[in-house]
Amino acid sequence: MGIGYRILYLTFILGFLSCHSSRKASSYSKDLLHLRSLMTGDFSNYVQARKDSLFQDVLLRMCPIWTSDAEGVWLYVEQSFSVNPGQPYRQRIYKLERLSGRNYISRVYTLPDETKFVGACQNSKVWQDLKRSDLVARDGCTVYLKRLSKDHFKGATKDSDCESRLRGASYATSEVEITRDALITLDRGFAKNGKQVWGSKNGPYVFESLPVK
Repeated sequence: MGIGYRILYLTFILGFLSCHSSRKASSYSKDLLHLRSLMTGDFSNYVQARKDSLFQDVLLRMCPIWTSDAEGVWLYVEQSFSVNPGQPYRQRIYKLERLSGRNYISRVYTLPDETKFVGACQNSKVWQDLKRSDLVARDGCTVYLKRLSKDHFKGATKDSDCESRLRGASYATSEVEITRDALITLDRGFAKNGKQVWGSKNGPYVFESLPVK
């Protein structure tokens, strides 16, 4: 093979690898952003609570933040009782990542001063001064998700790795199912002996997607 042919061959190979790498990166972004889209919006278990008084009527709001961050896909999460929507009892930051194939994770973080971020889905400016380093990682509380189909993800935390001191608990567990129309969650706290001390004892909360206003 002459020098000219070798150069053409190498150029072809490098071009092929470059295109292949671009397609892989594009596919990765598309899948991850689709997961984010399924988790974004306002959700309510109003229908469930009306049918079963054992479930409290809860509002769940999730919105993208730091959307220009090329290294991460971030969501702000706010949960409140429907009677007090402006007083959330739970605020978190999720960072979504794809591990491989159909496997994804949702890392969990807490905010340094939660009161500053109440209603932050309606005020994107509050995120401008918050640094990623200001977040506190909830080690062991990562949710491991598997994509079952295009619009269906399911997963949970691992074993007893998620530490919790709420109401005498030693650890917490989270189970999550994500579909096009709903988020189904089951969060529970357990004492060292494995006895459940908080969370639903009657199955998961079913948060249905609310129409966009």
